[in-house]
Amino acid sequence: MKLQRLMVQPFAFIGIAVLGMGLPMRAWAHTCTADQGSGDRVGSPLGLDFASSTSALTLSGGTGASVNGTVTVQGTTTGRRRAVQPGLPPGTPVRNSAQALETVAKITYDALAAKEDLKPYIDGIMTAFGVPPLGEADASWAGIRYGDGLPLMFIPQVAEMADAFNDGGFVSLDSFIAAANDRGAKQKATNNPLTREYLSQVFAAYTGKVQYGPGQVLPAFVLALGRERARRSPPRNPDALWGDGLLDPLQLTLLLYSVSYAGAGPLPPQLTMTGQDMSSSSVNDRITASRIPGIAGGGPIGAVIADAVQDQVTGEVQDAVGIPLDKKEAAQVSVCASLQLYGHKLKVKATPNLIYHKDGEKPSSTRADATLTFEDDYWDNYAPIDRWMLENLGNCKLPRRGSVGGKPLEWSVSDGLAAHGNYDVKSSQTDDDGHGFATWRTVDETTPKALRTFSNQRDAVGALIVRAGSLVPGWSGLERVVGALKDTGNTGDSPLTVIYYIRAESWTGTGSFSSPSLSATSQVTWTVEHVDNNVAILRPGGTTNAAIAGCSLSPSSGTIIASHGVLFIDYNADPPTYHGSGVSMWPATLTCPPGQPLSAAGYGPFFGGSKGTLGVEAQGTLSNGGTMIEGSDTAGEGTITWKFTRDQ
Repeated sequence: MKLQRLMVQPFAFIGIAVLGMGLPMRAWAHTCTADQGSGDRVGSPLGLDFASSTSALTLSGGTGASVNGTVTVQGTTTGRRRAVQPGLPPGTPVRNSAQALETVAKITYDALAAKEDLKPYIDGIMTAFGVPPLGEADASWAGIRYGDGLPLMFIPQVAEMADAFNDGGFVSLDSFIAAANDRGAKQKATNNPLTREYLSQVFAAYTGKVQYGPGQVLPAFVLALGRERARRSPPRNPDALWGDGLLDPLQLTLLLYSVSYAGAGPLPPQLTMTGQDMSSSSVNDRITASRIPGIAGGGPIGAVIADAVQDQVTGEVQDAVGIPLDKKEAAQVSVCASLQLYGHKLKVKATPNLIYHKDGEKPSSTRADATLTFEDDYWDNYAPIDRWMLENLGNCKLPRRGSVGGKPLEWSVSDGLAAHGNYDVKSSQTDDDGHGFATWRTVDETTPKALRTFSNQRDAVGALIVRAGSLVPGWSGLERVVGALKDTGNTGDSPLTVIYYIRAESWTGTGSFSSPSLSATSQVTWTVEHVDNNVAILRPGGTTNAAIAGCSLSPSSGTIIASHGVLFIDYNADPPTYHGSGVSMWPATLTCPPGQPLSAAGYGPFFGGSKGTLGVEAQGTLSNGGTMIEGSDTAGEGTITWKFTRDQ
C-alpha cells in the first residue's frame, strides 16, 4: 500500500483582514509505504519503518516516531516506541491527560511565536482527532471516508489555516455561536438556540480534570488552546473559561466539525496504534486513509502529537448540541464551510500608514483599500481531488477563482487605535472587482504647540480591520478576522501608526499652612498622571515640615505621596483653570509637656481652601501666560498659600 500526500492550492476561512495578508505557501509532501514481500523494508519521512512479510506487517518507530502498543495483521505485528520525540520535553505526558493537551497547545503557540511552519502541527492535530488531511492523489480515499460518513479535510485547508494563524485570523466565540444557530444548531433535546452561557456551562465540565476519556478530549483541547493564547497575550477583558473569547483556526475548525456532526450519531471506529486488532481484509487503502489517524499527519511533529492527543471530533459535545444533519450531510457541511471560508482572501492596505492627530500641518487621514478574492481553483484545475469535490459535494457551491463582488464589508480598528480617530467614508460592500475602501481620520491634536516636544511624543500602533461577510452560505455568522491579539506593531504588512502628544508637564513650588496651632511648609512637585478630554490630572510628590505650637513632633517631616493630593488643569478653558487639594500625613510621636508622648499623625496642608463641592479645594486660573499656579485661601482656622511654576 502506498500513501502520498501532496500540497495543492491554498484554502482560507471567511473574511476579516487587517493591513497586509497572505504569506507564501511552500509545497510539502511526505510518503509512507509498505509493500508485501518477504522481508521487504522501506523507510518513511514520517519516521516510521514498515517491515512486512506474507504473514505479518511490523510497524516500528524510526527517528522521531512514536508508536504505542501492538497492531495485529494476519499474525502478530508489533509497534515499538522510540525515544526521540522532537518538540516535547523529556518525559512525554500521558496521552489525553491535561498535561498532554496543555503541552500540545504550548508547542503549537511556541511554533507560531518562532515563525515556524505550522502546517505539521495543524496536520498532526487534525489527524489526532481522526480527520487526516487528504492530498492531490487521495480522491479514492476521500470517497471511502465520505461513504463511511467520516469527516473530510484536505491539505490546502491546512495551509490556509496556517496562514490564518500567522495573520492573526481569529473568530469571536459569539460569531461562531451565531453561525451555528444559523445552520440549525440547538441545545440538545430542545428548540432553544445555542448561547454563550449554555456552551460555557457545557465546556466548564472539562476544566480541572487530570485525565480525559474518549469524547472529552476535543472540548478540553479547545479550552487549552484559548488558555495558552491568553497566557501569552493577556486580553483586556479576560474570560475565565475561554481565555480571550476568540477562536483560533484550530479551535474554530475543531468546533465546526464537532457541531456539524452533533446530530450524526457515533462515527465508525478508527483504528489506532494502541493494540487494536485488524482483520486481513482491513490491510488496504481504507486503513491508510480512514482508520489510522496516528500514521498520517504532520511527520515527526505529528507523531509527537499523536502520542499526546488522540480522539475523534465527535464525543460528548454531541450530548449537548443538536443539529439536523446526518453523517454525509455533516461531512459535506463541515468541509464545505472550511473550503469556502478559507478559500477567500481579504487584503487591506492603508495609505499612508503613518499619520498624526489633526493639527492642520501633518497628514491626519489614511485611505484603507480592501480587495476580496477567492484564491482556490476547483473548476479549471482538474486534479482528481478537485473533480471529486465538485462531483460529490453537491450542495457545496465553490466559487471560481478571482474577484468576489457584492459581499458586505464591516470596518473597525484594533483597540490601540480606537481612541484616536473614526471612519467617515466607507464602502458597504465589495464592488464587481472585489474592491472596497474607507477613509479614517484622526482626532484633533489638543496639546499646545509649545508642548509638542520629542519627549512628549507618543505613538499608537494598531490596524484597520475589515470584515467581509456572507462568504459561507448557511453559516452567516462566520467571519475571517485578521488582526493582532494585542497591538504590537506587527499586524499585517502595513501597520498603521498614529503620532500624538501628551502633556508630560510638571509643576514645582511650595505650599504652606499657617494657623494658631500648626505651621507647615511643603516642597511639592506635581506630575501628570493622565489626560482625559483635555483635562490634565496631576499627582504630588515632595516633603512637608511641620511644627505644632507648645509641643514637639517627631519626626517633624514626612514624605508626600501621590495619594496625598490631586490637581486638575482644564485646558478647555481660555485661559486654563485649575482646582484641587493636598494634605500630607505621616506617623509621628507628639509630646506636649507635661504629658507623656503620644502616637499621632504629622500632617501639613499644602494645597486647598474653601472652594469646590466639598468646600476644601483650591481654585483659580493659570497666570503668567499659563506657566504659574498661585493663590491662597482659608481652610478652617488657618490659611493655605501655594505657588507652583511649570517646569520647562
